Amino acid sequence: MFDHVEKEDMKSGSMATINMQFNTLTNEVKVSSDALDVKGEPLYEFVMNTDTGVMRQTKRDALSSHEKVVERELEPSKFSAKTAAPAKEQSTFDESTVIDQYDDLDAQRDLAFKIVYFFIVFIVITFGLLYVYFRMHQSEVKQEQERKQRASRAKNAQFSNLAAGNEDTFFDFLVGQMDYEKNPVNPKANPYFFNKQAEKQCESSSRASSGRFDHRQNEGFGTNNLDTLGE
Repeated sequence: MFDHVEKEDMKSGSMATINMQFNTLTNEVKVSSDALDVKGEPLYEFVMNTDTGVMRQTKRDALSSHEKVVERELEPSKFSAKTAAPAKEQSTFDESTVIDQYDDLDAQRDLAFKIVYFFIVFIVITFGLLYVYFRMHQSEVKQEQERKQRASRAKNAQFSNLAAGNEDTFFDFLVGQMDYEKNPVNPKANPYFFNKQAEKQCESSSRASSGRFDHRQNEGFGTNNLDTLGE
């Protein structure tokens, strides 16, 4: 900054302390030594105008009023390069920071979308497999019911109609309300159970009535009466 500072002044401490002033109105930077001459002016003074690039250096004698002024102007290319370089670096830094933040947000958004997409596909596949299993089970149950219906159609038409009307749905399969005929939890709550119980009671009552009728027919003497007594 001070090209013409002498070694004696450096040793004497004239440049031990310097003062710096920034004038925002005139855009001037002023650097002066704390040591003063006989008039109270700083021994060394440096002034630069940041708008024009003009620099002025002043050296004064400590014991006299003699002063030496050196004024020079920076080249426009060097001055513009020095003043514009920090602004360019700052702009580039800010732009890169914004780009990095945008890339981070974009990566987080892609990750969240992939997680949500995975769960949606997993749920769809799970319900698809459950529906396929339900259709297979329903086909087996339907075949079993048709076989039972053919076997019992001549014997009990009402039971066949009841079994044909109670067809399970996929919703019943999901909530666990199906397979009434083989319900291991509460078989007495099934309509098939009540129907079979009523059927068994009718058969037992019919056999009892037929037995009593046969007993009445065999009342009297003869071989039939002996057979009845033997029973």
